[in-house]
Amino acid sequence: MPKTPCKGIKLDGNPCRGNGLPQFGGYCIAHAPAEELHEWRSRGGRNASNAARADKRLPERLQGVIKTLTQGISDVRAGNLDPAAYTAICRGAKVLAEVYRLADEEMEQVRIEEIEAAAAEVAGEQGDLAILNAAARISAEHDRYRIELLIEQGLVTMEPGTGPDAAEPVLTDAGRRRFGLQRLTSYTQDDIDRIKGVLERPLIDVHLRNVALSALFKMRSAIEEAMQDLEREPEPVRDPLTGRTLSQPPAGVKVGPVPVPSPGESRSDAKILEEQREQVELLIRIFEVRFEKELARDYLERMAFDHIGSGGLA
Repeated sequence: MPKTPCKGIKLDGNPCRGNGLPQFGGYCIAHAPAEELHEWRSRGGRNASNAARADKRLPERLQGVIKTLTQGISDVRAGNLDPAAYTAICRGAKVLAEVYRLADEEMEQVRIEEIEAAAAEVAGEQGDLAILNAAARISAEHDRYRIELLIEQGLVTMEPGTGPDAAEPVLTDAGRRRFGLQRLTSYTQDDIDRIKGVLERPLIDVHLRNVALSALFKMRSAIEEAMQDLEREPEPVRDPLTGRTLSQPPAGVKVGPVPVPSPGESRSDAKILEEQREQVELLIRIFEVRFEKELARDYLERMAFDHIGSGGLA
């Protein structure tokens, strides 16, 4: 097919030597009308390119500038716009982009100030970030005071933390019940069975006996307290600062171990506590009776040894 010369005229007045294309009305790509050129570029999957996706993310005000610059290139190529004029347009676009950038920075600063002001209002204060930090410190002091009061009430205890000398506040059984986190005690049947295992030893020294009895006394006290809470719902925890009900523990207080019902557990809470108390009471009595017998046996053995040493068998 013979080539058709472009119908366009170059800036120097000479005819264009490019190939005229029928889709552009006999003009080459450089001299094609902007409308037809834009339509041609829009075809062929261009909208799926990264450039197309980037164009969609550009602010609308910048899209207008880009269209003007793109149109200017086509006009310069077609000889419809003087290059000096296009250079002036480019300078103006650069200044306009700088103005937009400064405006965006200013609006971002305004947005940050509005967020800080809103946060300060939520905290009950009006002011800058320094006031927010002061409000955070006051809130931390209030939580510390609440924790101290809860410790005095036996609802929180200090337990070893992650560091060597660190200690962290943890809810006690009573505290978890008062906040509605549990109904039973944190003691399980495994805890009771471990103490039963001590009785399997042939001899129980004074230290081990005292440790076991101390654990059993704590269990009995916790179980009886839980049974009383079941009979009458415990009063809600009161905020010592405001007198209002505390719906959750203060910040920094850990919940601690919460008893999980055994699979298929169908007994009532009261029945579980009653069975635990019976076992604990029986273990306390066994330890006391067995130790009394061991003390009596040791006493008789010492008496016999002393008698033999004094020549009683001579």
